[in-house]
Amino acid sequence: MLNDHRSASGWSGTGTRAEGYLVGLLLGDGTLKQEKAVLSVWAPELRVAGSNQSIHAYSGAEGVIRAAEAAIVTLPHRTDFKGFQKPVTERGERRLASAALRDLAFNLGMSPGNKTITPEIEKQSSEFYAGFLRGFFDADGSVQGQQDKGVSVRLAQSDLATIQAVAAGGMSIGQKGMMVAAKTMTLTAMEIFNNPSVTGAALEELNKRRGEGFTYEALVGNRQPPLDYRK
Repeated sequence: MLNDHRSASGWSGTGTRAEGYLVGLLLGDGTLKQEKAVLSVWAPELRVAGSNQSIHAYSGAEGVIRAAEAAIVTLPHRTDFKGFQKPVTERGERRLASAALRDLAFNLGMSPGNKTITPEIEKQSSEFYAGFLRGFFDADGSVQGQQDKGVSVRLAQSDLATIQAVAAGGMSIGQKGMMVAAKTMTLTAMEIFNNPSVTGAALEELNKRRGEGFTYEALVGNRQPPLDYRK
C-alpha cells in the first residue's frame, strides 16, 4: 500500500512551541535548581541606567526577552509572578525565575546537574522541537561570516553528546532530506508498479554488473552505527 505523505510538515506528540522555546533557553543559558529554573539573557547593553531602567530597546536581547515573556505566560504561575527581574548591576544580565518551568524541565527528564537533551525532549511534538531549537540557538547560537562570502549559523557547545543530539534532531535540513529521499523512493516504487518489466531489466543489469561469484561486503564494515551520544 502506498500513502501520500507529501503534505506532512511535522510529527505529532505533546508539548507546545512556547514550552520548547523555554526549555531551549534553559538548556542554553539557564540554571536548573530544585526550587526553580532561572533563565538568563546576557548583553552588554543590559545595564542599570538612571532609575533602574534597562537600555536594550533595539538589541537582540530585547527580542529574546519578549519571546521568553510571551512563552512563559503560557505556563501556570502565581498571581504575583512578574517575569524578568531588573538588570543585575554591571553584569549585563536579566533573569527570570520560574517554578513552572522547573516542573516542565523535571517532567522532561532534566534535573540539577543533568541539564541536557533527554530522550523525553526528543519524543515531543515537532512544534515543541522547533521552539526548542529556536530557544537553544537564541541562547548559544551566533551568525558567522559575511553575506558576500557566506554566512553560517553556529552553536557554541563543547559537549559532544549535545551537539550530536541537536544534529540528529528535527532540524529543517534533516526534514527536507528525509522528504526528498521518501519522494524519490516512492516515485521509484510507483514506476515499478506501473511497469513491472523494469524489475526484470534492473535485476538483469545488477547481475551483469556484479559478475559471477559475487559476495556482498559492507563498505563501512561490520560495526555499530557511529552515533553514540546516548551512551
